[in-house]
Amino acid sequence: MDWSLLPEDLLHLVAGRIVIHADYIRFRAVCTSWRFAVSPRPRHLPPQLPFLIFPENSDTVQNLYSITENKIYNLKFPDHHHFLGSSHGWLILQGPSTALSLMNPFTRSKVHLPPATAIPNLFDTVSPADIQRYSDSFEHRKQSTSAGFWSYFIRKAKLCRDESSVGQFVSIVFPKAGLALWRPGCESWIHAGRYWTFADAEFYKGQLFAITCGGILSTIDFSSPIKERVLVSSPPFAYHDNTVYLVDSGEELMLVVRKYINGDLCHRRTHQFEVFKLELDVRESRWSRMESLGDKILFVERGSSISLPAAGLEGCKGNCIYFSDDYDAYLKDHVKTPDVGVFRMEDGNVQQLECYTPGTKSWWPFPTWVVPYLW
Repeated sequence: MDWSLLPEDLLHLVAGRIVIHADYIRFRAVCTSWRFAVSPRPRHLPPQLPFLIFPENSDTVQNLYSITENKIYNLKFPDHHHFLGSSHGWLILQGPSTALSLMNPFTRSKVHLPPATAIPNLFDTVSPADIQRYSDSFEHRKQSTSAGFWSYFIRKAKLCRDESSVGQFVSIVFPKAGLALWRPGCESWIHAGRYWTFADAEFYKGQLFAITCGGILSTIDFSSPIKERVLVSSPPFAYHDNTVYLVDSGEELMLVVRKYINGDLCHRRTHQFEVFKLELDVRESRWSRMESLGDKILFVERGSSISLPAAGLEGCKGNCIYFSDDYDAYLKDHVKTPDVGVFRMEDGNVQQLECYTPGTKSWWPFPTWVVPYLW
């Protein structure tokens, strides 16, 4: 029998047994009849391991590294864009110029956000001299209208699911000071915490938790008027050359602290991770250390860090933390030693992932983990 003439109900049965996104894409690519027989937006696929997106020696091509296959794919990418992070299968992009948007790299779907210039208090902690210096620098490189200039004022961004709003997604960007939040249907950004420098934020049990670079944890209520409340003022780590991440594991809110071997920012290497879980208490909330992640795998990055069960995920084992490079925009013109790998909680060993292309001169935009979603 001609493969293209297989009954549609049989094709539905076969497609329903596929559990890997890449296999589903290949299934639909067999022929026209197969492609139209099954949905391009499958809902039955289980959680997938994220891919690592990192730059190729081209402005319009990115590398897509698969942990499962230990293979690198090439992905065409729009020019003059800068990664601010990745969340729930979407890349948060900045550029050209002040434009902000969400893009699904697998379906090419795109959502436009209000521009960077619509973020209140964006320049509060930046002096006119700084702005002129950055402008002159980018003008000299003929990039004054590129996303690069604005990357000095917005450090990162993420997409969060607010369960208190019927599962609605909200976009959060991290300017030099405070947080800016945008909900679908709004015309501009809402700004809070203008005197804090936040390292990360995450919705957990219907509340938005935000943590500063120094480890102070607060909740922020963006309703009018905006309310901020400090929960933990004494961090469980010493503030010295660390990067901190908040992770919602589904069971608890985790604090992941990334420590580096001493060295200049262009050549520092990840040395150790410590993980804590939040214990909420009406009188005094606190962090308690976790010695093991059990069967969980954590993927930490500048955007949204995630927790996945290791069971059924080929290529990974539990009790490990996968990390990507995390450095500031001002290092974009420097040769950066890649710092991408996996940390094993059981013995404290760090293994670098040799997934980058030999001879790569720049890791700009910085690498980011992105979970494949076909919807």
